[in-house]
Amino acid sequence: MSASALRVGVVGAGSMGADHARTLHRWASGAEVALAADVDAERAAAVAAETGARGTTDAHELITDPDVDAIVIASHDSTHADRAIAAVRAGSHPAYVELKTALASGTHGAPLLLHCVSRGVASAPGCTDEFSVTGSAIHEFDTVPWLLDSPVVEVSWHAGRSTSTVTGLRDPQLMLLRTADGALTTVETFLNAGYGYDVGCEVVTEHGTLALTDPARLVTTRPGPAPPPTPPTGARVSPTPTASNSRRGATRCGPAARRRWRRRTTAWWRGRSRRR
Repeated sequence: MSASALRVGVVGAGSMGADHARTLHRWASGAEVALAADVDAERAAAVAAETGARGTTDAHELITDPDVDAIVIASHDSTHADRAIAAVRAGSHPAYVELKTALASGTHGAPLLLHCVSRGVASAPGCTDEFSVTGSAIHEFDTVPWLLDSPVVEVSWHAGRSTSTVTGLRDPQLMLLRTADGALTTVETFLNAGYGYDVGCEVVTEHGTLALTDPARLVTTRPGPAPPPTPPTGARVSPTPTASNSRRGATRCGPAARRRWRRRTTAWWRGRSRRR
């Protein structure tokens, strides 16, 4: 493994955990799977062999391993709370902590709007409309009031045109939350997005935005002149889903990506010059 790579431990080597591990191994530049844990030793060993990692049946061993820099918890839902708390106590700090810290600083003013997205490759067999809320949106229902230090006081649920890839399930869904401080939050759940697992959160404030996005953990914007964004190491795409590319954050690097970035940057500067 590279000495400079972010060493990731994956707890849970079932279908979702294995997919997260493969995504990190194949597509996440600067990250490597260091350790895979599952109660099923064979599953842990299989994921470890595929990603060049070590395997274990002890999730606590992974969480406290000094050679693990970041942790993906993809075990059964019933284990998430205990293992997430254990990871934080062991020194792992989710990007949401950075986002909350930035909001609490007051630099960006009051939060006005939040946009949350939770997308997956495919829903489980027999998945219902209710599960899209209780199994997916529930994470945002927990996160938003904690992030804003304000309880949710109103919720509305909406389902429009559904994907044709499944029947008997309204997917995607959109929920609108209002917290006691007056901020509004949109929560999109799309269990059958196809292209991969994608979770994001953007906060629109009085003086800019803060967003959890790839490849950076936290991105902020503020009013006033600013240079164009730093050239990316690769151009993120949402590929047409296939068995080989249905994963989160597929990237493509090389001359074509750099040319696209130069074209976007040139257009940005020209537009800025015309506005002066």
